[in-house]
Amino acid sequence: MVDEMLVAGRQWLPQYSEEIPKAEKRLTDSRLPLHPAKGFRLHTKTVEEMAEEKAKYRALASAAAKENVK
Repeated sequence: MVDEMLVAGRQWLPQYSEEIPKAEKRLTDSRLPLHPAKGFRLHTKTVEEMAEEKAKYRALASAAAKENVK
């Protein structure tokens, strides 16, 4: 991300004139894959899963309201 910012701000960052070509080379040589690692993918919930959670959280909210928990 820093390399991308350096390259994009080339005209406003003359103090980095020696580092900008290196940053461009790093950007062209190594690109991250389009999909992140499996651990970072979000699970898309189904309608049924959301309905179950809705019922669960309503029950919790109802119990909290009955106990006057704030």
